[in-house]
Amino acid sequence: MDESGNLYALVSGATIPFSLLKIPVGFDDFDLGYEFVPTAVANPQNDLYPASAGFNYIGNDIAVARAVTEVPRALIDLSESLGRLENVTIGGPVLQIWRIVNEEEAGRWVTINVVTQDVEIIQGVPAQEGNGAAFSVVINGEVYLSSVKDSENARYRYNPTTGAVEKAFDVIRAL
Repeated sequence: MDESGNLYALVSGATIPFSLLKIPVGFDDFDLGYEFVPTAVANPQNDLYPASAGFNYIGNDIAVARAVTEVPRALIDLSESLGRLENVTIGGPVLQIWRIVNEEEAGRWVTINVVTQDVEIIQGVPAQEGNGAAFSVVINGEVYLSSVKDSENARYRYNPTTGAVEKAFDVIRAL
């Protein structure tokens, strides 16, 4: 929810890609004139896997999310061999898609301006493997972003005012 009371939701479904929707303050239904796909703004050629996760409104019209900003070459090759991914049904090809997406570093943390609908990659946070859970939390005006992949499980600190990014800490698992 923004400072004015507008509610934003990142949603997806069988027939729509991951889209940002808005319920304006004082209304109880979505604004039919407001919808955009953050991944399409970050990379207009990404019509194969426009996935986003971890949406978090952080203030001053800005939200963060992890978005699939790069289309893995293996996914392009699979799409070409199948004739388009939207024609794929549950079965072997779907498992191939998930394997590709979960092995490639295609996801990046981005900022989303919910008013202008601009999307920018947050530089300094490594690309992510997979399309699993993405977590962010705001503490004292700074945003902590998860970085989980085979080689790292860490949190990065992002200052939305200055754009500075630094690795805050590694997550250590206890056995």
